[in-house]
Amino acid sequence: MTGVDATVTELIASFPCMYANRTQALHHVLVVAGNGFRWSRGEVARRYDPVDCRATHERLRVGGRMAEALARLGEDVDESLSSGTCPAEHLRAHAEILALTPGPLGRDAHPANTSALLANLPSDVSTEWMRAARDITQVIAPLWAAADGHEQAPSAGLTPEQAAFVAGQRHAGLLALAPLLDATPYDQESA
Repeated sequence: MTGVDATVTELIASFPCMYANRTQALHHVLVVAGNGFRWSRGEVARRYDPVDCRATHERLRVGGRMAEALARLGEDVDESLSSGTCPAEHLRAHAEILALTPGPLGRDAHPANTSALLANLPSDVSTEWMRAARDITQVIAPLWAAADGHEQAPSAGLTPEQAAFVAGQRHAGLLALAPLLDATPYDQESA
């Protein structure tokens, strides 16, 4: 699959419970290191055959006995847990529209990592993927620059060498994003 829209649509259709908009999907594809994507001829490509979340939800299904035990403890079991269905199943049919819709990240930004695709844009990156890189950079650069609590708290338990590595990754990540910050985000260009 090539093209930003096609890649993001496929990801949202496969995992609507994890990615409900373009921003969340681009974050996963371009910012999360070790995510199963790679650069190939200026485009993002999967390293493996696509899967979806249905099998995982079925495996995590809470059966009758477990539901009864949880009820005795005063815990409610969500319908999606008892049925083994994706709680965001209704979004799967709208993946094509959601893939075009920027939205909130809805979670902490993945920490800066020099192995992420965003930090390794190839010289032949397509215009479409460059625009996507600029879009997600507008979202994550301020979060990385702020180095807020979600990044500082885990660092408190690190050795000095580990803390230096984390700080180095953050610094290198911000340096990699700097050229992308000078550009107008895609959604503003097309407006």
